[in-house]
Order: sequence, then C-alpha cells, then structure tokens
Amino acid sequence: VMKALDEMAGSDGLVFLYGLGEPLLDPRIFDFIRACGERGLTSLVSTNGLLMDDEAAHGLIDAGLDHLIIGIDGTTQETYGRYREGGDLAVLEQRVERFLAIKQERRARLDVTIQMIRLEKNHHQVDEFLRTWTRPGVNAVRIKEEDIGLEATAGIHRDGDLRKNPCHLLYRGPLVIRHTGEVYACYSGAESFARLG
Repeated sequence: VMKALDEMAGSDGLVFLYGLGEPLLDPRIFDFIRACGERGLTSLVSTNGLLMDDEAAHGLIDAGLDHLIIGIDGTTQETYGRYREGGDLAVLEQRVERFLAIKQERRARLDVTIQMIRLEKNHHQVDEFLRTWTRPGVNAVRIKEEDIGLEATAGIHRDGDLRKNPCHLLYRGPLVIRHTGEVYACYSGAESFARLG
C-alpha cells in the first residue's frame, strides 16, 4: 500500500482506504491515512462504525482523515440486524453520536457522511433515516443505491433488471489493492479472489 501511495504522491488523488472488510480492523489504518496527507493525497474511509470507540475517533482525527462514511443500513434493530448480523443498532448509534461530539469538540475539519444503502428490506425507512441523521457534525446524509447488481434489489431501482454491469468501478478507473498487495481492476475480481483464497 505504501508503495502505491508513494507512486501517487503529488497527484491530488483520492484514496479509498476500504473495501471488502472493515478498515478499522487493520491497525495500520492510521498510518495509511497519515501517509496520504504527507503525500498530498485525500483520504476516505468507509466504516460500519461498530469499532468506532473514542480511541478510533481520536485516531482518525489525529491522522488527518479527510472524509469518513459511516454505513448504517436501517433505522430499527430488526432491519439493521438483517444486514449487520450480530450488530447492535443502539450501541452503534451511541458510538456515532460520541464520534460526532468529539469531532465538534476538536473542531475537526473531517467531512462525515452517514450513509444507508437502499436494499430490499430497508428502502421503506429512507425518510426516517434522513430525519434521524440530519444533525450537527454530519456533513451529508446519503441514500446510496446498491451498485453491485444484487437480484434482490433490482425491483426497487429505476432501471430494475436492466442493471447488468458487474462492477461500476471498471468504468471509473480506480484499482483495488488488497491488504496482501494483490491488485485488481475492481472489487468483483478482488472478492472472487478472497472467496477462492
């Protein structure tokens, strides 16, 4: 990862420090964020928020993270639990609220997006989600369309079953570099490798 960051140095690039797993599980995440800033790169982390304790909150701010996405796919435990098995929505909400308080106390410039991916079992909660998370410290509340082509969500999207593109990243240009150093053209290839490996 550091070699790739060195090669991107000075390019004004945006580095997505996540994919196929929870980035806060990697103890090097703060080093990667710091390395991005040192090389003039913009850093973005997307997390499920379950590991967002005070130490992680201060670590992300201290490292100089530019953008943070916190994914919360539901407004009730029943709905959230369908997509985050074993996750406790009440605990997550407390951690996010604490993180937002720390961000404000420290006057951190970190841009925070609270995001819900619209899926088969949560699309009826969009309005409630928007109301719930529009608050101080949150820069954007986003409803993201599921973009990897799950059959279960085809009926709730405008283009329904016409969505045949296996990976939208193929047409946007970023490469996926796994924690092991393997490089792929999109998440689909990296995910297939992970299943086989």
